[in-house]
Amino acid sequence: MYTYCQRRAAQNVRFDNLGMMFAALPCCPHAPADRTFCSRHVAEVLQLGGVPEFVMLDPARTTPTMLYKAAHNSNRAFFSSVPFKIDMLVREACPPAVRRGVDTGTVETVTFRQGQR
Repeated sequence: MYTYCQRRAAQNVRFDNLGMMFAALPCCPHAPADRTFCSRHVAEVLQLGGVPEFVMLDPARTTPTMLYKAAHNSNRAFFSSVPFKIDMLVREACPPAVRRGVDTGTVETVTFRQGQR
């Protein structure tokens, strides 16, 4: 997966404004190989890695909400190592009394369970 990301970066793949806008419209196919948008790239990488929650997605039609729903409907733990996102997740998931003792530099996993928000 990392090699794929490196290769796409080396190919100077550009952002696809139209692809992003048309992703949710079934009547407008738009998927040039030399351009991408965030949720498309994430879906492609997760499919390449064989993550089962994401194999049913069409990357060119994938929206951020679709990625979230696929992850949310899973019992698998997903993680982000981006500090501000980790801090945001801790604020949402932990009550203030627990949050004070959490080092956001080490909190990296979030498990979505049915019925949790």
